[in-house]
Amino acid sequence: MTITRRESGDDERAEVVFTLENTTSEMRYASFGWRTRFETSDASATSDRNWIPTADNVLDLDIMSSLWGYYTKPGPWHFALVEPWMAAYNPARKTGYAFLFDFDALSAVYCANDMKTRGVLFDGGMLPPGASFTAKTVVRRLDGLGAIATVNDDFAAGFTGPAFCPTLAVRAFRDLTVEGEASQTDVEGKTLGSAKVDLSVRKGETRTVWFRCEKPRTQTVLSSELNGIRFEQFRENGFRMASLPMVPAVWPHHRHIPPKAVGGARGEGVRPPPGNKALLLFGFYANFFRFPEMFPELEFTVVPATPQGIAQVPPASTIGQYRYVFLGDVNEESVRPMLARLASYVEGGGTLVVAGGPFAYGCGGYAGTFLEGMLPVRTHAFDCLPAAAGDADGRTAVAFDGCDATLFWIQRDEPKEGAEVLLRTAAGDPLLVKGAYGDGTVYAFLGTPLGDEARDAKAFWNGNAGYLETMRRQLQ
Repeated sequence: MTITRRESGDDERAEVVFTLENTTSEMRYASFGWRTRFETSDASATSDRNWIPTADNVLDLDIMSSLWGYYTKPGPWHFALVEPWMAAYNPARKTGYAFLFDFDALSAVYCANDMKTRGVLFDGGMLPPGASFTAKTVVRRLDGLGAIATVNDDFAAGFTGPAFCPTLAVRAFRDLTVEGEASQTDVEGKTLGSAKVDLSVRKGETRTVWFRCEKPRTQTVLSSELNGIRFEQFRENGFRMASLPMVPAVWPHHRHIPPKAVGGARGEGVRPPPGNKALLLFGFYANFFRFPEMFPELEFTVVPATPQGIAQVPPASTIGQYRYVFLGDVNEESVRPMLARLASYVEGGGTLVVAGGPFAYGCGGYAGTFLEGMLPVRTHAFDCLPAAAGDADGRTAVAFDGCDATLFWIQRDEPKEGAEVLLRTAAGDPLLVKGAYGDGTVYAFLGTPLGDEARDAKAFWNGNAGYLETMRRQLQ
């Protein structure tokens, strides 16, 4: 494999192009990354921070924070990061840089604890002999902003100021006219204040628009649509996020958003009817289970829950609206802050589906915890094991109707007394176990998305309609 790097531009806008070429005679997987280490601050100023757009907010990571996350692309992948940019910025000095990535090629981003090291990964998929894969990064200089809510190749923008008088600041990367509107909305969908935006901005100039708002009684979301680009920035306004319902974040750049999804008056279809929602606590391998694809009629709320912790604790006042709560490869520690309300949800008649993975069940620290008490299985440490120990590759057939899928690894745990085993592997091991908890139901799916697909086998998670149909029928 050969990788080349080409640079062009200047301090205001640089362009870095990487090309990866398969010079071998065999199929190769195209994946590579880069990292950068620099500072924009000095000893007398506030340290640099990373600004990263997620499905819940624009994360403002300080010097003690770190992040590793996969980018969402159209389709069944879901995770926190949703727009192809990242900023290294110092708000005290109002200076920094934005990195604009090739969205079709970008797969992951990371930031180190000291916030001086930042990096990304690009994924080009399988590369035939003689073929090449190219990914581009545009580096833009940022100045004059107190906060960052969006960056593109035309402008950057962000909101600052008090809740009763917020300010939208726009920095132009070229001479342009910026048109649209800005508003502030509370969790009930009420618009607290808004302003029309019509600015003629010269290259390198920062212009602002401020507008007065009613005093908020809840959290708020500041949103704007400028030249067809919509962006949002959530604010706590003195209220605790864990105790109040959250305005749903929307990013129309990459998924369809119905009109008035945010900011409409009550009763305009902002919220779907009860029973039409599902909550997915998203661990590292959760996308392989394809729960949103399994239940396309449900509106999924996706909350990242990595081994480092849960990104946002769903409010107790709203958890009852979900028809299902899915845990996708989630460890006990990450969901510990919400276990009490999760138990209350199931006791009251809710349905919890717990999926396996390298960070779940025994490997996720469930043994002896409140979470294990809710499950229909008893867990064991290091229970993530090959599905069929006698096979060289650990493969065994999976009991999905009309499906030739294979299972490579499994959580080898025991059903509790009174639990019902709904699915087993061909080797007889429990695969889907159902149990009662209060008035609700808990399902333990012990299949684990680990292992390499051989040419004569297809993994259960990879394009198997039988898997989706069987699981849907059993979980209904």
